[in-house]
Amino acid sequence: MIDLAFVSLDDDERQLSRFLEAQPKAGLRTSYWLPEGPSRDTWIGALGVTNAGNLPVHALVNPSGQVACLIQGAVEESDYAAIADIVGAKR
Repeated sequence: MIDLAFVSLDDDERQLSRFLEAQPKAGLRTSYWLPEGPSRDTWIGALGVTNAGNLPVHALVNPSGQVACLIQGAVEESDYAAIADIVGAKR
Protein backbone atom coordinates (compact mmCIF):
# COMPACT_ATOMS: atom_id res chain seq x y z
CA MET A 1 0.00 0.00 0.00
CA ILE A 2 1.19 3.52 -0.77
CA ASP A 3 -0.03 6.62 1.03
CA LEU A 4 0.08 9.71 -1.15
CA ALA A 5 0.40 13.19 0.31
CA PHE A 6 0.54 16.51 -1.51
CA VAL A 7 2.53 19.26 0.17
CA SER A 8 2.13 22.80 -1.09
CA LEU A 9 4.93 25.32 -0.81
CA ASP A 10 2.83 28.17 -2.20
CA ASP A 11 3.81 31.51 -0.70
CA ASP A 12 0.21 32.28 0.17
CA GLU A 13 -2.30 29.71 1.45
CA ARG A 14 -4.93 31.33 -0.78
CA GLN A 15 -2.97 30.09 -3.82
CA LEU A 16 -3.37 26.54 -2.51
CA SER A 17 -7.09 27.08 -1.88
CA ARG A 18 -7.60 28.29 -5.46
CA PHE A 19 -5.64 25.31 -6.80
CA LEU A 20 -7.77 22.84 -4.82
CA GLU A 21 -11.02 24.55 -5.83
CA ALA A 22 -10.02 24.29 -9.51
CA GLN A 23 -9.45 20.54 -9.35
CA PRO A 24 -11.80 18.26 -11.29
CA LYS A 25 -14.22 16.05 -9.35
CA ALA A 26 -11.70 13.18 -9.21
CA GLY A 27 -8.77 15.54 -8.56
CA LEU A 28 -6.81 16.42 -5.47
CA ARG A 29 -9.02 17.31 -2.48
CA THR A 30 -6.58 18.01 0.35
CA SER A 31 -3.02 19.13 0.84
CA TYR A 32 -0.58 20.00 3.54
CA TRP A 33 0.74 23.56 3.36
CA LEU A 34 4.15 24.61 4.59
CA PRO A 35 4.35 28.37 4.99
CA GLU A 36 7.65 30.07 4.27
CA GLY A 37 10.06 30.04 7.18
CA PRO A 38 12.42 27.88 9.22
CA SER A 39 10.05 24.88 9.46
CA ARG A 40 9.71 24.74 5.67
CA ASP A 41 13.47 25.09 5.20
CA THR A 42 14.16 22.29 7.70
CA TRP A 43 11.61 19.98 6.06
CA ILE A 44 12.95 20.61 2.55
CA GLY A 45 16.52 20.10 3.74
CA ALA A 46 15.62 16.81 5.46
CA LEU A 47 14.30 15.50 2.15
CA GLY A 48 17.62 16.28 0.50
CA VAL A 49 16.23 18.88 -1.89
CA THR A 50 19.12 20.93 -3.26
CA ASN A 51 17.11 23.64 -5.03
CA ALA A 52 13.60 24.27 -3.71
CA GLY A 53 13.05 26.70 -6.58
CA ASN A 54 13.03 23.73 -8.96
CA LEU A 55 9.48 22.51 -8.32
CA PRO A 56 7.79 20.10 -8.41
CA VAL A 57 9.67 17.72 -6.15
CA HIS A 58 8.57 14.11 -5.77
CA ALA A 59 9.78 12.09 -2.79
CA LEU A 60 9.14 8.44 -2.00
CA VAL A 61 9.57 7.94 1.74
CA ASN A 62 9.66 4.46 3.22
CA PRO A 63 7.73 3.50 6.38
CA SER A 64 10.76 4.21 8.57
CA GLY A 65 10.89 7.80 7.28
CA GLN A 66 13.90 7.44 4.99
CA VAL A 67 13.79 8.99 1.51
CA ALA A 68 13.95 6.11 -0.98
CA CYS A 69 13.76 8.24 -4.12
CA LEU A 70 13.83 11.97 -4.79
CA ILE A 71 13.00 13.46 -8.17
CA GLN A 72 13.44 17.21 -8.53
CA GLY A 73 11.31 18.33 -11.45
CA ALA A 74 8.65 16.49 -13.38
CA VAL A 75 8.30 12.72 -13.24
CA GLU A 76 8.90 11.53 -16.78
CA GLU A 77 7.80 8.35 -18.53
CA SER A 78 11.39 7.11 -18.24
CA ASP A 79 11.18 7.34 -14.40
CA TYR A 80 8.29 4.88 -14.01
CA ALA A 81 10.32 1.66 -14.19
CA ALA A 82 12.67 2.78 -11.41
CA ILE A 83 9.76 3.95 -9.26
CA ALA A 84 7.92 0.66 -9.80
CA ASP A 85 11.04 -1.23 -8.68
CA ILE A 86 11.33 0.90 -5.53
CA VAL A 87 7.70 0.39 -4.49
CA GLY A 88 7.56 -3.25 -5.59
CA ALA A 89 4.83 -2.66 -8.19
CA LYS A 90 4.08 -5.29 -10.79
CA ARG A 91 4.52 -4.18 -14.35
